[in-house]
Amino acid sequence: MHIIVQLVGFLLVRRYNDYIFEQGRTRNPTFTLEDVEAVINDPKLFQQGRYYFDGV
Repeated sequence: MHIIVQLVGFLLVRRYNDYIFEQGRTRNPTFTLEDVEAVINDPKLFQQGRYYFDGV
């Protein structure tokens, strides 16, 4: 389970960094429910976590 928590955290930070540094936009540094929903509904979660999900 901790692997999925780490992956979600990693993807949240990646999303934040993309927004700030790649897109040059500003935002509050606190993650929102919208951020979490975007990460857990993104196919990247299942692609990058496939080794965990294959074993479950």
